[in-house]
Amino acid sequence: MKEKLGELEIIRSVMEALYPDKGFLDAIVRGENPRVVDPATVSLVADMIHFSEIAATMDDPLAVADFMQSFMAGFNQIAGQNRGKVNSFTGDGGYVVWSGKLGPSRLMGVRERILLAIKTAIELAQLADFVQHPMRFGISVGKTVTYAIPVDSTGVRAFPVTTGSAMDLAKRVENSMRAFQNRPWGAPRSLIGIDGRCIHLLRESGAEIPSHILHIGETTEKTDTFDLYRILPPSSMEDPVREVAQVIKKSSGARVVAPSA
Repeated sequence: MKEKLGELEIIRSVMEALYPDKGFLDAIVRGENPRVVDPATVSLVADMIHFSEIAATMDDPLAVADFMQSFMAGFNQIAGQNRGKVNSFTGDGGYVVWSGKLGPSRLMGVRERILLAIKTAIELAQLADFVQHPMRFGISVGKTVTYAIPVDSTGVRAFPVTTGSAMDLAKRVENSMRAFQNRPWGAPRSLIGIDGRCIHLLRESGAEIPSHILHIGETTEKTDTFDLYRILPPSSMEDPVREVAQVIKKSSGARVVAPSA
């Protein structure tokens, strides 16, 4: 029984890290099938520019693993510091979401989520640029549902997943930033795009749009048409980001670099 309890405690700790909503987790433990619909989830998608091609040229795959393990640990830390939940990793990037209860003022709650997503993207961009592996980012807002999927053949639901239009739209925004890449092996700096829906909600809530957020214009990516804005991150890093960057540099050894064009 002690061994089984230990397993449940480990699963619980993992779930709390992925989805820190006590009511949702309690429902899973009771054997229920909780589903949480959020009409205004803010999603951030991040993808390392050309990293698949770069990794394919590496003679030592373990060097790639060392770098990505330390980098994605920093990615997760920065997202968590900004109250974001890493919904999934994609090998060389990931999805971060801000969802859950919005509080008494829905508009103010959404504004806070968008501002946190912008802050997270800027800090992650600075981190990626520091290790000389720029990334593309996309930010959007939309409806999602969070539910739990089985973790093994017993059918016990324990792994929380968030999916919906917020993620799909953020991915479209991230893809649209490819147009700003200007050399074969990546952009000189990371690229951050944000859906005009987010800017509209910020304005509606009374927030001032910073001067480093530039209006690009209407863009169509696959079947979605949206107003695209670009965020230009400042070159100077805040101390918490610098600390994460130094840990990555130290722990991953020699950085993984692009071959010369």
